[in-house]
Amino acid sequence: GVVRPYGLLLGGGWGLIGCQVVELLTIAAWVSITMGPVFFALDKLKLLRISIDEEVAGLDISSHGGYAYTTHPEENHPRFYADYMPIQGRNHS
Repeated sequence: GVVRPYGLLLGGGWGLIGCQVVELLTIAAWVSITMGPVFFALDKLKLLRISIDEEVAGLDISSHGGYAYTTHPEENHPRFYADYMPIQGRNHS
C-alpha cells in the first residue's frame, strides 16, 4: 500500500515537522549566502539608501510629485520636490 507521512497534528509524529524545519533552515542559509554579498556590495557603494533630502521630503513627493494619500491635510494642489529647500549644505542658525 501507499504510506502517507502525516504530520504531528494528524498523529504522524515529529518526522514531517522535522523535515520542514530542515527545509526552512536550508532556504534561510541559501538566501543568506547568495544575497548577503549583494546587499553588502550595495551598502558599500551607497546604493541602498536615499539621500537625506529625499528622505525628509518623502519618496512620494520626490519620485511622483505628490502625496501617497489624497487625505493628506496639506494636499490641495500638486507638489514638486524642487519646492523643498535642500537640507545638505544649508546653514543652521
